[in-house]
Amino acid sequence: AFKLSVVRSFFEYLKAAGAVPLNPASTKLVSPPELPSEPPGRALSAKEVRYLLSGPDPSKPEGARDYALMLIMLRLSLRVSEVCSLRASSVKWSHGRWTLRCRVKGGREEVWPLPKDVKEAVDNYLRLDRKRREIAHSDGGDAPLFQPGVNYRTLDFDKPLSTRMAQKIVKRWADYSRLGDLSPHDLRRTAITRALESGLSYRQVQMMSKHKDPKTVMR
Repeated sequence: AFKLSVVRSFFEYLKAAGAVPLNPASTKLVSPPELPSEPPGRALSAKEVRYLLSGPDPSKPEGARDYALMLIMLRLSLRVSEVCSLRASSVKWSHGRWTLRCRVKGGREEVWPLPKDVKEAVDNYLRLDRKRREIAHSDGGDAPLFQPGVNYRTLDFDKPLSTRMAQKIVKRWADYSRLGDLSPHDLRRTAITRALESGLSYRQVQMMSKHKDPKTVMR
């Protein structure tokens, strides 16, 4: 479906430029492939979540970072790119509660109520990582919330954790917990699945996961 979308967009550009008379990949001529009945990936059980989160050592900066990173995806259903783009100032006190504000897919800015356990995990990580941030000049409200502990390749420490590194973190603790192949998006699936199983409506889960189309949540 993605490849077909790319080809269709390319021919729309050529058509607009007058290079071709019609789009051979138009939806009127080529129907999109059927969506799979079962989504790829997996959702963790409550027991598997406990195993995963028991891996990182929250008494050390790197362990506290990994724990908070995975907990945010498990509790708020954020995409890995959204988590990596968070800033320290993304956590704000608003209307009598802690909230998390960030830009989601499509460029919209959304706000989540921040659960107490997630706030405590983030605070613990920032407290343990404070000295390193001060030395590396990567602190302050505009600094990335999740940062690499070391970066000897460029020596640029005031940068966010990359999505590739976040994927490695999830894979590392999944392997450690013997959970098999696991991706950051599986943590998002887990949050959505747990919310549906707890009795929330599709509309409520759509608001939580920030999906534009409720059909995505249903699938």
